[in-house]
Amino acid sequence: MKKEDIWQHYKPNFIDTKSSTVDLKAITSTMDSRQESYKSQVLGQPSGQVQIPGKLPFTVVFLGDVHWGSVFTDHRQFLKDLNEIRATPNAYVVFMHNLVDNAIPSKYPANMLVNSIPPAEQFPTMQKIIKDLDLDGRVLGALEGDCHEGWSWAATGQSASNLLYGYEGRKFPVLYNGSLLTLNTEGGVEYVLGLWHRQGPFNSNFNKSHSLQQMQRLVHSGKADVEAGAHTHVAEALMTYYGRGLDRKPVAYIRTGSYKGTGEVYDKWNVDLRGTTGEPSGQCVLFYPDRKEMDASLSLETGLAKHKALYLNEMIKQEHPDFLDEAGLL
Repeated sequence: MKKEDIWQHYKPNFIDTKSSTVDLKAITSTMDSRQESYKSQVLGQPSGQVQIPGKLPFTVVFLGDVHWGSVFTDHRQFLKDLNEIRATPNAYVVFMHNLVDNAIPSKYPANMLVNSIPPAEQFPTMQKIIKDLDLDGRVLGALEGDCHEGWSWAATGQSASNLLYGYEGRKFPVLYNGSLLTLNTEGGVEYVLGLWHRQGPFNSNFNKSHSLQQMQRLVHSGKADVEAGAHTHVAEALMTYYGRGLDRKPVAYIRTGSYKGTGEVYDKWNVDLRGTTGEPSGQCVLFYPDRKEMDASLSLETGLAKHKALYLNEMIKQEHPDFLDEAGLL
């Protein structure tokens, strides 16, 4: 007997082993269906357009980093400011993200200790505030982002935008970070707003608008008439020129401040990180509907005061020119 016959290995026969198959057509169809389902639920969009009616000046107030529900937030001042805006004709709001603090334990457990109300109450109360303003025709747009509201998506896959803006009848667009919002006036003038919560790698401790000016140049290619950014809780309202010579145009750069740490209670997070608390929100820009002209204000109080004066002046000029002529004001 040969050696190989003694040590022969007998291979088994497999009768009913199940094999997997890849049906690429079926899998692709599933992917298409899931993608369509996702698209139908997403509120965000990369750009938006709004028609501003009337022939009188209008003001856009940029409200960011409210952090509703944090013990550090001056919620009374926020509500007071909204009442002032609603009492002012042709004053509108753009929300710049971080409207709720949304301290959830899976992100920053210690943040739970500084909730004045829990996230479960922050979202519905903020939605009510937004919805009331929307019904009054006061909101032009809102930004999405990845922090605070965005923590719900990071931790659970729950869209905070749907919790805040997913109500029936919403009129204004919800925009991705860095989107352009175009305002078209009845007088035929177009204003383009570049809206950011976070802005790239160009933030400076010495020049608050540096990142926004870089975003205007690198991302928006000079298209924006206003570049507005939030996130760092600092405030600025700067009017300057973009471009040179006859190609120059006025541009407003807005840092939207915060309601967190701007009252009697300092923002511990910001103080520990930077040695300073937040700066007030409410920066605004006044626009003329019949000519390309803007004016930026650092404080809401000053901005609304200028708005009311110019609004009344334009209204009298259009409706009662004889009065101004007789008073020597024309």
